[in-house]
Amino acid sequence: MDDQFLPSLRQLRTFAAVAQVESISRAWAQLHLSQSAVTQAIATLEAKLDVPLFARRSKGTYLTEYGKILEKHTTRFFEIIEGAISELANGKDSAHRMSTACTSDRITKSQVRALIAIYESGSFRQAARHLGVSQTSVHRSARSLEAQLQNEIFQNTALGVTTNARGAKFAERLLHATRELEWVLEEVDAERGVVRGRILVGALMLAGNYLLASALSKFISVYNSANVTVINGP
Repeated sequence: MDDQFLPSLRQLRTFAAVAQVESISRAWAQLHLSQSAVTQAIATLEAKLDVPLFARRSKGTYLTEYGKILEKHTTRFFEIIEGAISELANGKDSAHRMSTACTSDRITKSQVRALIAIYESGSFRQAARHLGVSQTSVHRSARSLEAQLQNEIFQNTALGVTTNARGAKFAERLLHATRELEWVLEEVDAERGVVRGRILVGALMLAGNYLLASALSKFISVYNSANVTVINGP
């Protein structure tokens, strides 16, 4: 998982609230946070992206063009997570489905990173090694997420504890959600006139290699910051 831009989910929720009500003071009252906490969350996101997200005016706080980019992908990020939670609750009674409606608001960055790492590496132990944290930390994040979801998402295997079918599907959805945040960086850079996007090209073996090489050579000469990967296969 690329963790280049995966800020605190609380910061993202704070940003979304300010964007919705167009006011820092109304947002902190709605979120039950201090005004300084809301201001700090916005400042941290602006520092991470190195762009202004809001234009502060006498009548309110309004999204800049960069803020609109983050708002679009933040909305999609949480929609994907909420959809994944709803899938887990499918078939449960109505009371359980209602309880899952607020689960998205309690999911944390550490839980997201832990589950994806477990899914990708195959065990709690390997996930801890990949993330550079203790196995206890991974275990705590993973099990607290499982408790919040009210669903078993892990199983014991010969190689250790890893995701079961439900957990794997939920992890895939979280991976999809984090991709939304990766695109924020690319779109913000594009707004500033810098192209750093990733392009993945699938090509048939020996089919049009000269044409592809020629096209890529011209493309890279113009967009030399772009990351292009070519995969040849049948």
